[in-house]
Amino acid sequence: MNSAEQIIAKQAEWANNKVLELIGSAGDRGRKVYTTKIEDNLFQPLNEKSRNELLGGDGGASTHTS
Repeated sequence: MNSAEQIIAKQAEWANNKVLELIGSAGDRGRKVYTTKIEDNLFQPLNEKSRNELLGGDGGASTHTS
């Protein structure tokens, strides 16, 4: 097993131990390695500003600077 496959297997095992639902990259299609909620990937909840920024993102590189 290569390194990438080993990491994916460990992540899937972690999700299974936490009883988290996993979905594929296209929902019901693709390898089931994605959680259904952002919160399932975090150690603690995001603050409101960070959550709004994440939800408002378009998946591209950010050009915003502050």
